[in-house]
Amino acid sequence: MRPHEQDDDEFVAEIGDIGQSESIGLLAIPHDQHLVRSGDGGNSGPNLVHANLAAARQCDERDEEQQQAPHRKAHFNAAIEGTRPNRRNGRTTYVVAGGTAAGYAPRDGSFPMSSTLSRVDGTALPLAASGPRATLNDYYELTKPRIIVLLLITTVAAMVMAARGLPPLMTALWTLVGGAFAAASAGAFNCVYDADIDRKMRRTMSRPVARGAMSPNAALAFAMVLGAVSFLMLNYLVNPIAAWLSLAGNAYYVFVYTMWLKRSTAQNIVIGGLAGSIPPLVGWAAVTGSIGAPAVALFVLVFLWTPPHFWALALMTNIDYDKAGIPMMPNVHGVERTKREMLLYTIALFVFSIALVPLHVMGPIFLVASVLLNARFLYDAIKLLRDDTKRYARRMFTYSLLYLAAMCLFMVVDRIVY
Repeated sequence: MRPHEQDDDEFVAEIGDIGQSESIGLLAIPHDQHLVRSGDGGNSGPNLVHANLAAARQCDERDEEQQQAPHRKAHFNAAIEGTRPNRRNGRTTYVVAGGTAAGYAPRDGSFPMSSTLSRVDGTALPLAASGPRATLNDYYELTKPRIIVLLLITTVAAMVMAARGLPPLMTALWTLVGGAFAAASAGAFNCVYDADIDRKMRRTMSRPVARGAMSPNAALAFAMVLGAVSFLMLNYLVNPIAAWLSLAGNAYYVFVYTMWLKRSTAQNIVIGGLAGSIPPLVGWAAVTGSIGAPAVALFVLVFLWTPPHFWALALMTNIDYDKAGIPMMPNVHGVERTKREMLLYTIALFVFSIALVPLHVMGPIFLVASVLLNARFLYDAIKLLRDDTKRYARRMFTYSLLYLAAMCLFMVVDRIVY
């Protein structure tokens, strides 16, 4: 087996010669944590620890199928289920790519949290654990908290623009809490409905319902309670317009995107992106009781931003989508067409952002910031078009998160100053 390149941001557990190894569960963990076998009373675990995580990105599905078999032995299969081997310098290294860490837990008892990219790599999966803390962690992950953060950023930006400064404290508080509950409810509904396909994809296989840590009925009840509380909170503590806008966004995400578009068309993320564009309208309505031009501008900006953002992720996980039978753009129309459409959406995003200035929606501060931020986004899209690896897909996905937050920030600054 060929050696893999070094990569400092990943972690591999090395266990020596496979013929002398016992059935050991392995888990990718942060560098500053130590592993102990459950019940050892804090004694150190086996010879683990050697930093280097490269294989997750470098091996594709064909590499895994062709290269794993010669290096596995029957008594070791259960322990390394979902891992990828790398034979190097006479030692076999296994990179976690979808298994569990049977019998191991961080010394401090914490649960390792996984970012989107680490889940794409298959290098950060939750531990198979039990108890109140594990249950709370499962409910937390059920809500898709990383998505909630993005939605709340656009909500806050709209509220501050509407108030041309700090919005009323209690209005802002209830809007954010209600918005978070609404997004959490939609995320939980999605996890219940998509559990069958989540199990087939490395990025989603560790979700609570998909891995069997939570029953669909419990997750569904949780989602319904969150949705009801969100609507009541926004309706009575903010205003009915904000409440109904939020409910409409949730209904669109669950019934239109999740239950229809996602499994039926390669344009799923484009049309379904309307749901993720609703929060700016909710934020503006919460402060003013109406919908204004800056909120609509941010609505359109998020809508145009969604395809290049999500397709960058899809380019890194197109094999998974294909296995799950999801008609995502890369596995339906091909990688090259996906890259071209990402470029077109990035250009449209650039043009739209600049057009907000002559339309008197935004001012000169936003203009300068928008040119710089969009130029970098466009540069990445062009580099991605010419790149045969997944390097620029990863880079574009990461930058897109910074881009959205920065665009919101400069929209707020511009609105306050001008």
